[in-house]
Amino acid sequence: MHLCPDTKLLIKSLIVLGIFSVSLEVYSKEFSDKELIERGLVELEQKPVSINSETRKIELFKYRERRKKTGVSYAFGLSQFQPINYEPDFLTLSFQDLYGVGTSNMAEFQMFFRRNYSFATAGIELGFGFYQRKSQDPDPGYTITLQPMRVGGRLAFDTVWPEPYFVPYVAAGGYFVFFGEEDATRAFKGVTQMAPYATLGMAFQLDWMDPIGGFNSHIEHGIQNTFLYVEGRTFIASSVARDPDFSTDIHLNMGLDLEY
Repeated sequence: MHLCPDTKLLIKSLIVLGIFSVSLEVYSKEFSDKELIERGLVELEQKPVSINSETRKIELFKYRERRKKTGVSYAFGLSQFQPINYEPDFLTLSFQDLYGVGTSNMAEFQMFFRRNYSFATAGIELGFGFYQRKSQDPDPGYTITLQPMRVGGRLAFDTVWPEPYFVPYVAAGGYFVFFGEEDATRAFKGVTQMAPYATLGMAFQLDWMDPIGGFNSHIEHGIQNTFLYVEGRTFIASSVARDPDFSTDIHLNMGLDLEY
């Protein structure tokens, strides 16, 4: 089929016009994105990094500069909590006589909702524990299960150094315990009223042992710091007469703490 010169000219004109229109659309889109950024309508993600002028390496900003006003920490650990003052429900024996005091530790999960200040960090901590122990004599067998819950305030001195290599902290608040004791045929359960507790601890930063891993954890996952924490805590007995006595002397707690 043969096209007349006018038709060929029309087709060429349409092709040129189409290419021009596509180019104009792309340019307009780029311009509009740039315009939005200039007007502050598009927020570009800023990474808290800088280039060291001496080593020419990319480094994180100092801790006080890179952290946000608020954050949260998650901690997982073991506690040497032992309810030695608890009186078993089924027998007139002491806790130590019936259950003994061995290596059975309480697993614990903690959360710390933090407000960061230039001089320190303050906030609310929550704690959830799980403790279970079986009687020394398996016939008949007794099992005690405890779930202590805590809520309190914490003050952490984490800006003493440019990086929080050592972080001393104190905390205090209230705790209550979901408790249960059972044998093959009977079960006894309950929950205590709120009673006071106090904690004194120290967190040791681990990122300096693996700087590259710490850098990547922050950039990719938002982890500010990874700590090993060691703390001593005491539970004070409930003032309610009917509550079991879960008071303790100072017992040791250890675990890992991830700060976001």
